[in-house]
Amino acid sequence: PAIVYTSVVQGVEYEITQGSPLQHLHEQNAPCAVCDVPTRARVIMVPAKTVCPPSWTREYYGYLMTEQDSYHRSLYTCIDVNPEPIPGESSNTDPSLLYHTVTNCNGLLCPPYEDNRLLYCVVCTK
Repeated sequence: PAIVYTSVVQGVEYEITQGSPLQHLHEQNAPCAVCDVPTRARVIMVPAKTVCPPSWTREYYGYLMTEQDSYHRSLYTCIDVNPEPIPGESSNTDPSLLYHTVTNCNGLLCPPYEDNRLLYCVVCTK
């Protein structure tokens, strides 16, 4: 009998456009990461910021990334400002693709945002 898939677990690949500060990662497979700070109970990801709210500790900051708009939307992920690929894995298999998230001033308050800019993010613990 045929197997019926309801969901597939697969890897994810950086899909970086030319001119990005992460262009060297284009079509590289991204490793999984977990933010685990045993001495702190809460973790938040704040989009469009690189600093944490008062009384929170910054664990890392980076770029807000997700699937492309034309695909089924996924969760937004904060990718470290200095991300790494999986060593030896650059076969361009396109399992799932991570794209930069950019601003669009159509409905977004500009300023303080600027149109078509990469969005940063920060991961904070408390």
